[in-house]
Amino acid sequence: MGQFRVSLADFRNYSFREKQQNSTKLETGHNSDYQYFFDVPKNKTGNRINIIGHGDKGGITFVSLINKVQSTPEELHNKIKPVILDNNITSVRLVSCRAGGTGFAEALANCSNLPVKASPGSVTIYEACNERYVLLKKMENPKRPNEHKFFWFEKSPVDAVTKS
Repeated sequence: MGQFRVSLADFRNYSFREKQQNSTKLETGHNSDYQYFFDVPKNKTGNRINIIGHGDKGGITFVSLINKVQSTPEELHNKIKPVILDNNITSVRLVSCRAGGTGFAEALANCSNLPVKASPGSVTIYEACNERYVLLKKMENPKRPNEHKFFWFEKSPVDAVTKS
C-alpha cells in the first residue's frame, strides 16, 4: 500500500504509539501553495514526494488546501521542482481526488519527467494524532473497482499507464 497508507479497519486497531509511527507530518511548500510529505514507494526505488491538495472534475487545476491557490500541472511542477532537486526525488504521488482520471497526472509526469502516481477517484487524508496524517485506503467499490486505486503515469508519447 505504500508508506503512511492504511485501511480504516487497521487504523482503528492501532495503539497511540502505532498511530504516531505509521503517520507523518505535512510540510508546507512554495508560498503555502501546497503541502507535502516524503515516503518510499513500494514498487519503485528512491524517494517520493506526496503532494496534498484538491483536484477538480475538469482536471485543469490542483487546488491548495491552505490558501486555495490553483495550479496547472506546469505551475505545480515549477513550485515543487526545488524540493524535488534538493531531496533526490524519483517519483510523485498526488494525494488529490480525481487527479488520475482527468489528465492532470499525465501532464505532471510529462512536464516533470518523473513517474506520477494518482487515483481516478476520491482520496482521503486523515489526521491520525498530533498533526500527523495517514492516507486512508478505501474499500473497493464493486460498481467502480478502480475508483480508489492508485495508478502510475509515466512520461510517454502514448500516455502509457501502469497499474500497481
